[in-house]
Amino acid sequence: MESTGHHRSSADGVEAVRARNHAAIYRFMDAHRKQHPIAVMARVLGVSRSGYHAWKTRPPSNRARMDARLKKEIADLHARHGGRSGAPRIHEELLKRGWPVGRKRVARLMRELGVKGRRGGSRALGA
Repeated sequence: MESTGHHRSSADGVEAVRARNHAAIYRFMDAHRKQHPIAVMARVLGVSRSGYHAWKTRPPSNRARMDARLKKEIADLHARHGGRSGAPRIHEELLKRGWPVGRKRVARLMRELGVKGRRGGSRALGA
């Protein structure tokens, strides 16, 4: 059977409903609005249409804006270090630069960016 690429976001939608995470439900609805009417998705997913539309027009939160700025800084640091730096090193560098951020937040943002540290140099196998 050929994969349509929708399995992951559908699973995300189910998890969002179980957790009653309205923002995740609204993101799911937004991603699928061309395939299904908003009114139908809202009814099936147990949220209001007005809540979805309010979410669409609401400006990003302070945390979301800070995450966007941090992602740019993380991507820059990761590139400067040749893609070798993982969350602990990126976190340390951000603290040195005056960013008040925790290591787990850095790790989450790196996952969202799809970047991770890699080992440098060669290692003997079995050593």
